[in-house]
Order: sequence, then structure tokens, then C-alpha cells
Amino acid sequence: MKKILVPFADTHQFSSLIDDYLSGEKSLQPFYDLPPELKSFEQAITRRKNMPCNRQVLYSRLVHQYGTLLNNQEESSQKVSGAISLLKNENCFTVTTGHQLNIFTGPLFSIYKIITTIKLANELSRSYPEYQFVPVFWMASEDHDFEEISQFNIFGKPITWNRNPGGAVGRMNLEEIQQVIENVKQLLGEDALGVEIFESAYMHSATLAEATRKIMHALFGALGLVVIDGDDTDLKRLFIPEMHEDLVTNKSFVAVTETSKQLSEIHKILVQPRPINLFYLGEGSRERIVKSENGNYEVLNTNLVFTVDELIAELNARPDKFSPNVLLRPMYQEKILPNLAYIGGPGELQYWLQFKEAFITNNISFPILILRNCILFVDKSSSAKLEKLGLTVPDLFKSTDTLILKVLENSAEIHVGTAEINSLIQKIYSELSNEWERLDASLVASVESEKQKALKGLSGLEEKARRAMKKKNESVVNQVKNLKEKLFPSGGLQERNENFLSFYSKSELNFIKDIIKLSDPFEKQFVVFIED
Repeated sequence: MKKILVPFADTHQFSSLIDDYLSGEKSLQPFYDLPPELKSFEQAITRRKNMPCNRQVLYSRLVHQYGTLLNNQEESSQKVSGAISLLKNENCFTVTTGHQLNIFTGPLFSIYKIITTIKLANELSRSYPEYQFVPVFWMASEDHDFEEISQFNIFGKPITWNRNPGGAVGRMNLEEIQQVIENVKQLLGEDALGVEIFESAYMHSATLAEATRKIMHALFGALGLVVIDGDDTDLKRLFIPEMHEDLVTNKSFVAVTETSKQLSEIHKILVQPRPINLFYLGEGSRERIVKSENGNYEVLNTNLVFTVDELIAELNARPDKFSPNVLLRPMYQEKILPNLAYIGGPGELQYWLQFKEAFITNNISFPILILRNCILFVDKSSSAKLEKLGLTVPDLFKSTDTLILKVLENSAEIHVGTAEINSLIQKIYSELSNEWERLDASLVASVESEKQKALKGLSGLEEKARRAMKKKNESVVNQVKNLKEKLFPSGGLQERNENFLSFYSKSELNFIKDIIKLSDPFEKQFVVFIED
């Protein structure tokens, strides 16, 4: 597999904030702590040591969450069991990514996030051998956006989990999931590589969270990935002081509001903070907590009302009932893990930059923010078509029409471009204008008007010629369109649309291992992998 790098700006798919962050643009530096570089981790380790976490609780809860999954001699179980034990050691740290519990892992980028996290842990282990580093996947099991996690695409075809939504997705049972499995088998074949991992997990689990842990363990356990579920009473108990402050003082809201105001002057902000950043978890529900005008607290869309004393008593007695939102969840994560870095996508890093002051306000360590690898995978068939059409990898990021015209003009005997004639017209009318201005200055406007008519007419003729050329070469046009649609489904990035089984299920392609082998956790450009 070959690796080609493309500057993010040349993909026309990412905010300029990504380039600014990766290049160390001064205007962004106030919004993060340490830059995303290997040398930053020495300082990060020192700082993290000064903000210890409760390792014993973390260890015991991970052991509890994994349960019997570690009670065998398989390499994955032995590797993960060892990694969990290492977390009791003060010289052991984590690097973490997280994602929603998409069925069948959702879009490709969720896999790329985990691969980047594993590669970062490996790189740190080589560079700082006196410490240990554990890659962690944080399951966003309390998210309640069922629509986002219930669909994925294989070969561009959507597969949907049709069941009634309700509450935290991690707690949902797996009713109707058998039909999803059957639909996948119909597309890939009964014996397609990888399908058995999902079928086993979904058919032998009580909840989506349990199944997701088994899937990640099967795919990445042998590489040392530890999966953690924040929907845990004992872990949340460690975060009670911060949840208390959020309910009573709203200090995180104040900090993020000020930071967001400053950041919005140079880049778009993605998260609007709320005075209270907690949900209340009920049976099949996850609803916002808000403060009413009379000083009481209400749970939206329910009949639940608390006085401040009642709510704090509820928090201390049942912390499992309280669920952090997008603002508090990162702080919760960093409070309970001995974490050094968070690996996220472009959008995630953009909203994490809004949170630094809130972390400081709550006396919680702010991690190094690492951009996950952003990847386009070009399979053998597509690579051959690319070469046959005379296109390069950077060409792929141009519009379909631009690619069609490039291919046609490179192969056509007749040249339909009118740039030279356009320049000639400009020159002729400019000379005419200069000459006639000496005769009568009012003629200049008339000359300019006629020039514009000529240029417009020429443009129209060129467009007609291009349409004729496309019609004459319909086969080539369709080849370009099909290639572009395959690699950029619906005009978007492959990693945001396609599921990894589209590639992993091919027995001749060791997809995950090949991507891991060539990935760089400190990559600062878009990556294109081309299958040999």
C-alpha cells in the first residue's frame, strides 16, 4: 500500500482552523495548552503527575465492566488485562479517543480515530520507555441521538436499525438487530470477513454498550485498546464535585462563554454552552436539567422538580442519574483517566478549543489535542482507473466537472479551451480603447461594452463545445463520474460515509493492519492510501 499526502487546504473539505492549529498559528495558541508534537509529552507527563486521578477506582471499575471478557487465554484478553493492571501504576498514562455507539462502528473515521490512538500510544512507549501508555476508547454510551447511531453505509448502500429510540443509547437492548445482520450478509455474503465479530457481539449481549465493547475488543484488543464506559455509578461519584458546581455556580458556563466569544473572532464556534450542562437519566429518557425562575430545578419533558437541596441530595445519592453534556463530558473523562492526549476529528478539536478555561476553572488537566488521521482509501480497481484516465491523486479533490474536462481535453484531438482567444480579445479591445480615447473619450465605454459582449459570446461558444465533447465521449464521462462517486460518496469524504466492512470484508486485504502500519499519529496532512 502506498501513502500520498495532500495538504488539508487542497482537499477543500476542512475548516482553515485545522491548518492554523497544526501549524501553530499564534491567534489559536491561547486556546490550548501544549502543541500536538511528540516533544510536548514530556511536559504533559510532568503536569499530569501533579493532577493525579483515583487509579484504584478506575482499575476496579474497568475490571468490573469487562467482566468475563478477560477470563480466557486469547491474546486480546491477555493484552487488555495487562493494560488495565498497568493503570494502577503512577508511571502509566492514557491517550484517549471517544465516539458514539454507532452500530457496526458507523463511518470509517471512527476506526481511524482508534488507529491513531493506538499508534500514538506505541510512539510514546518508544520515545519515553520509562513510562507506560495505554490507548483508551471512551464509549459515548449516554448519548441519546439514536438517529445518528442507527445507520451506516456499505458500498454506498444504507443499512438502518429500525427500532424505537429512547434514552441513553448504551442502555438500549438489541431488539430488531438480527435484521441488520441479515442485511449486511446479503450485501457482503454469508462468509464475509468480520461479519461474525458483529453477529457474535450483538447476539450475545444485553445492551448496545456491552456489544460495542465486545466488538472493539475483538478488533483492537490484541493491540492493547482498553474500552471504558462512563455510564458508571462509581466513576461518576468521582465527578460529583464538578457536577455540583455546574448545577449551583454555573462557572463552566461562564468560562466557556468568554472563551467562545474570543474564539469566534477568528473562527466559527461549534458549541453553545448552557448554564447547566447536565442531563437527567430516566427509564428510557435523557432530558436536560434547567433552573426555573423560582429557583427550583426542572427536568424538561417530565414532571420532575427539585429544590436545590433536593437536587444536590439526589446527585450525592444517585450520581448515575446525572449525565454530562458535550461540555462536561470531556472534563469527566479527564478527571477519571490519567490522560495526556485526546485524539479527535476536525470538528471535535474545534469545540475542544472552547473548553480550556473551563478546565482551568475546575482544576482539571487539559490534554494535548491530536488530530486523528484523515484518510481516503483507494482500492486496486479505483487506482487502475485513476491511472488509465491520466489523473493524479490531488486531482481527485477537484470537482467532477473539472476532472471530466481535464480527461477529455488531455485525450481529445480538438482543443475547446478559449483562454488564448480570450486574452487576444482583451488585447485587441484594449488597444482599440487606447487609440479611440484620443479621438473621443466617450467611445471608451462603448468599446468596453462590445468587449464584454464578445467575451460573453466566446464563453457561450466554449460551453457548447464542452457539452458536445462530453456527449461524444459519454463513456469516459461516466467513468470519471463513477470513480468520483465511489471515492467521494454524495460529494463528501469517504471516511464520513462508508463503513470499514466495505474494505475489511475482503479476505485479500488486511485493512486495519495495513492502515496501522502506515499511519502517523502526528500527521499534519490529509492521507491517501493506495492499494497495491
